[in-house]
Amino acid sequence: MTPIIKKIVLMGSFIGLGVSLGYLLQPIPNVEMVTATTFIGGYLLGIRQGLLIGITTELIFSTLNPLGSASPPLLAAMAISMGISGAWGGILGMKSNHNGRGFRIKLAFAASVCTIIFYVFTTVSFAILLSLSFEQLINSFAAGTIFLIIHITSNIFIFTIIVPVIIKRLEKTGLFSSTSIGINSL
Repeated sequence: MTPIIKKIVLMGSFIGLGVSLGYLLQPIPNVEMVTATTFIGGYLLGIRQGLLIGITTELIFSTLNPLGSASPPLLAAMAISMGISGAWGGILGMKSNHNGRGFRIKLAFAASVCTIIFYVFTTVSFAILLSLSFEQLINSFAAGTIFLIIHITSNIFIFTIIVPVIIKRLEKTGLFSSTSIGINSL
């Protein structure tokens, strides 16, 4: 298999896993593993691939959602913010040794910021969709604070406990070495 085909297959695997985990955990409010999955994909495959994994995962998940498709402004906000999560994983993957407490602190920070970006983008898109005033937008942010806290807390747990284990195990497979997937391809 050529490196570019291998990278496309690996990206598709992360996209499929992210969509599946999104549906699996959907009944639990503000607990999800889509962000972590796109982040890991970026960490292991690179910034551009993480961006594509995040955008594609969220577009598929939100468009084909059994609870209904997201409105265009919300869909764009979710796809862009999830793309940022994947790209952030790619940035951290280039610069990070994944051993020790410092790595877990970086992961906790990434989880917090990625979750806040998602929250801000989606809340603002909601305000745009409904033509809310600035005061109503602020009230929307305030009303969602408890959900944001739950979402950040669950993502910090996932990013600091589960993500490092997954990254280490996937790296041991040899599938993600720069020579096996082509550093500059795709």
